[in-house]
Amino acid sequence: MGGDDYDLTVKLAKDLDLFKSCVFTGVIKDAQTREAFYQIAKLFVFPSVCDNAPVTILEAASQKTPTLCIEKTFPAEVIKDGENGYLSPLDENKFAEKIVEILTSQNRIKVGERAYKELLNKDIYKTIFSLYKSLVK
Repeated sequence: MGGDDYDLTVKLAKDLDLFKSCVFTGVIKDAQTREAFYQIAKLFVFPSVCDNAPVTILEAASQKTPTLCIEKTFPAEVIKDGENGYLSPLDENKFAEKIVEILTSQNRIKVGERAYKELLNKDIYKTIFSLYKSLVK
């Protein structure tokens, strides 16, 4: 646990007076503990524009937790906004507004259930493989 990004995130949470509302776990190696966090989460927020096909989105979907990610990124290729997850433009204000919108929506539970059904099926791996293959060409 620790590291520059982790330390900066903790400092930012303190500076914004959000520290008491956040849980900083560091790396969670135990699968049951990780699943428990996804089960209690209302939303998995994935703001990265650099990661390719993160397992974390599938981990969240396995617990019926929908994901919010940035549109036009590789993870966004398997997300249908408002159906099996959520997409936001690469704009911090719009991203924050989308989080509030999702957390106040009754549809969030249905989106999590669809994420579970759609993102964990075998065809998603074919889709991801196809996307990788198209990048290599």
